[in-house]
Amino acid sequence: MKNPSVTLQPLWINHIERFSERMRPRLYGALIAFLLHGTPIPEKLLPYLGIILDLIEAETGVHTDTAEVSENSETAVCLPAAVPEPPARELEYLHTFTEACSRRFCEEFKIDRATFDKTARAIVDYWQLATVHGAPIRHASEDEFWAHIANALHYEFAVSRQFQNAVSRA
Repeated sequence: MKNPSVTLQPLWINHIERFSERMRPRLYGALIAFLLHGTPIPEKLLPYLGIILDLIEAETGVHTDTAEVSENSETAVCLPAAVPEPPARELEYLHTFTEACSRRFCEEFKIDRATFDKTARAIVDYWQLATVHGAPIRHASEDEFWAHIANALHYEFAVSRQFQNAVSRA
């Protein structure tokens, strides 16, 4: 499995460090969640992180689409627009995973099945971006895929969404 660490560029850090101590953890959290999992950046933070998204786009050549707003209009979708289709084997792994685990995730995180399916597919699509990861992420086995997607979904629902809710309350 690919190393789940992220390297923040010094220019990005310098930009974020200009803001207040209260704001910095939110900005770092949103940026790291975006880089690791393609988690949407909250609309309230886009004015602060827009420059960094522009830098990422310029450095990688990946166009980020920030115009489309999600259902609750609290967050903007920031995943790249053109995503190659995952291999059939990865799609089969995704299908078996969602069928087997959707109920548990939906109950644990109090979400509906459509949200679970949409988020799982967005994560798999994000893994296909060679310009972000250096090469599309491929899994040697179904077990490896399940572990990787379960960690990504847990991070999305347990960490990123709690962070977004805290930001929206602030």
